[in-house]
This record gives sequence, C-alpha cells and structure tokens, in this order.
Amino acid sequence: MKLPRRLKPYLPRLLWMYQMGLILFWVYDGSPEQRRTKALFDKSLQMVLLTLRFAGLPVLLPIHRLAADLLDAVYLDAGLDSAGGEKVKA
Repeated sequence: MKLPRRLKPYLPRLLWMYQMGLILFWVYDGSPEQRRTKALFDKSLQMVLLTLRFAGLPVLLPIHRLAADLLDAVYLDAGLDSAGGEKVKA
C-alpha cells in the first residue's frame, strides 16, 4: 500500500488513537452485548481501510499536505516526534 511520505510516520499514532477511541466508546456503551460498539467498529474500520487504500492517489495531494501540516502543528511544534514521543535534543 502506497502512503504519502509526510503522513507515513504519523500512521501508527493515528491508528493507536483510533483504537483508544473505540475502547472509550466500548467502556461507555450500554447497549445489549455492546452492539453499538460492534457497529461502530465495523463501519469505521471500512472507512479507515478505504482511506488508506485511496491515500496514494495523486488527486488527494492537497488533502495530504493539509493533513501533514495539521499533524506537524500538533506534534512537531509541541516538541514531539511523529510517534508522540519527546524529541531528543542534541
């Protein structure tokens, strides 16, 4: 799967945050047998997989740039690396 170069380092962190969101939803899901969580997982996973599949299309380059700029602003400007850890200062 071809992913945009600037977004690739952020993918593990984004997938971790997706997982944490699902877990939080599950914790508060009062539906019988957590049916709402299962539905959320099934539908959102389809969206994530489609997004990743189409991420390499050149027509989406403007969106890649915006997303990378946003992620840089959140992580790099805060002194974090793309994985969310502290940057080592030489």
